[in-house]
Order: sequence, then C-alpha cells, then structure tokens
Amino acid sequence: MCESATAGVWPAGKEEDSREPGEPGAARESAPPGLPVPALGEFPMPNSSAATAFDVRKRVAYDDDAKRLFHCHARRQLGLLAAALGLAPGSFDLRNNKGGIAVSGEITMHSETIYVQACQPATGHDSGVLFRTCEGRKDYTGGRNNFASLDLLNDPGQLARTIRAACRA
Repeated sequence: MCESATAGVWPAGKEEDSREPGEPGAARESAPPGLPVPALGEFPMPNSSAATAFDVRKRVAYDDDAKRLFHCHARRQLGLLAAALGLAPGSFDLRNNKGGIAVSGEITMHSETIYVQACQPATGHDSGVLFRTCEGRKDYTGGRNNFASLDLLNDPGQLARTIRAACRA
C-alpha cells in the first residue's frame, strides 16, 4: 500500500532530503513542498492528455491488484489536492480503508477545515468524490455533503476550485 503521496518515487536507501541539486527528485523552489520534481522541470498542465490520465472509472471490486493501484493513485492525487488547496504538509491526514472484496474502499484526505473522500460508489463515478467542511480532524460528520465526479481526481487544481466554490474553503 502507498505510505505517502510520494511513495515509490524515491530510490531505495535515499531520503527526499538527501537529494543533490539536479538529481531526480531534488527539491526546487518551484516544487510544492514534499513532492518530487518532474523530470522536465515543471508540473504538466492538468489533464493535458486524457490518454495518460489514470482510469478512475475502471471497476476495482473483486480485483485486488486494480484496487491497490486505485488506492495508490487516489492517495497521490489527494496529496496533490491538499497542495492545491494550500494545505501545508502535516496539516492533513491521508487514510485508506480498503473495504471488502465487493467494494473499492475509500481514500480520505482530512484537514482541520476540509474532509475529502474518494471511492467508486454504486451510484456511479459522478459522485465518487465526497467533500465537506469540518471542524478539526476528529470531526467525521462536518458540514453538508457535496459530491464531484471521480474524474476530477485526475485534475487536482480543478477539484480544488470546485471544493472552494462549494465550501468557501
């Protein structure tokens, strides 16, 4: 299972902080804190190619490998969403609930003010992202539930704008 938004990115035996300038993954001023630097220097434009976007609509129930990939992707994207929302590293939690064999499980990003959960609900991909305001990381009921398309996981910037508009976050 992915341990962080950048799990699997760093070569074994090297910590993020020990990167030399110019080395893959080395920190730069323009990179969001705690995230790897892309090989070409800048993050690609969101949704620049639908062909390269992760297929969040591919059902993962009854397929453990697909479920693991879905959880890793969603966890990474929720980490990028947190950065797009201006949340500092350590100011939010990322949690996974794998669920049973017949469901996708949930991946949750929970900060002091916002709660976001991604899954593949029986109601369809258009309601796969649940978000709401909250009052602390122990608030599991929070404000009114809002829903967005699971496809927005592939565009954290647009998902952040959607959340801000709905929650005034």
